[in-house]
Amino acid sequence: MPVNAWRSIAHRVWLNSDRHHLGLMSAGIAFYAFLSFVPLLGALVMSYGIIADPAAVGRHMAFMIEMLPTDAARLVNEQLVALLVAASKKKGIALIVAICLSVFSASRAAGAMIEALNVIYEETNRRGLVRNWFVAMALIVAAVAIALAGLASAALFAFAEALFASAGPFVAPLKREKRG
Repeated sequence: MPVNAWRSIAHRVWLNSDRHHLGLMSAGIAFYAFLSFVPLLGALVMSYGIIADPAAVGRHMAFMIEMLPTDAARLVNEQLVALLVAASKKKGIALIVAICLSVFSASRAAGAMIEALNVIYEETNRRGLVRNWFVAMALIVAAVAIALAGLASAALFAFAEALFASAGPFVAPLKREKRG
């Protein structure tokens, strides 16, 4: 595309962002997404905590907490500590409640994202309630699949790094040097 076309696009985005209240919409989407993340993490910990040792769960979740902003990490860490000390009888009911709350919040986030896209593209929503729900659930499934693929990729990279470290002098030039 020529430079003039990009300038025209940037100008239209600048003008329409205020008219469409994009900042407010993006804040709503982020709110619902974060609101669904905390119960989902709790459901993950509870389902894992039912079959695993609480100390192992805490060690495994420490990596995910490191990737969050400081305030969010503190909130998630407090929730994890509270969940790990919960009685095992309460974990089943709490797991169901956490999953329901997470799915509800995630569907609200997906619905807000669909609504924001409709506003941006100046479309009216012609889908019915049931079809909207199925589209929102498809977006949730896609987001979960992307998150799982990211976590699997991170695990595979860690495994590959450990494999290269133990391969000896043949792969020494490929090995990353640690910076201090």
